[in-house]
Amino acid sequence: MTTNSCRSIFSKFGGNLGELGSVSFSFDKKGHLIYNKSIGSFDKVFEFAIEADADNAEEFDEYIEVISSVESFSGLREKFIKRFGDPQESGLVSLPQHYVSCSEDTKNSLVKMIDLLEDNDDVQKVYHNSDL
Repeated sequence: MTTNSCRSIFSKFGGNLGELGSVSFSFDKKGHLIYNKSIGSFDKVFEFAIEADADNAEEFDEYIEVISSVESFSGLREKFIKRFGDPQESGLVSLPQHYVSCSEDTKNSLVKMIDLLEDNDDVQKVYHNSDL
């Protein structure tokens, strides 16, 4: 049932549902941790992340994201929990290798399509490479 409902959503917005794995080469599987910025200064978190075998850490408006390889994710997560407590979010994600820009009209349609996909109870996660 999920395939049919997703295919319908894609069609509604002028797209097509690709075959299983047809775009997976454009994404890298990574581990990621999300912490509220209240855990400390970004410089200290970044330094700890690199020493704990993270690939990278980035600061955003309200949170800090730490990225790792799949292989080092479990150990990294344990080290972060010991130092900073439980993360707001953690797990394995698919990160795009590059982002695609699109027009304002396309962005609006894409946001609506992503919302519909995320609202589908059978869809676990939506990944995209649009620069929204």
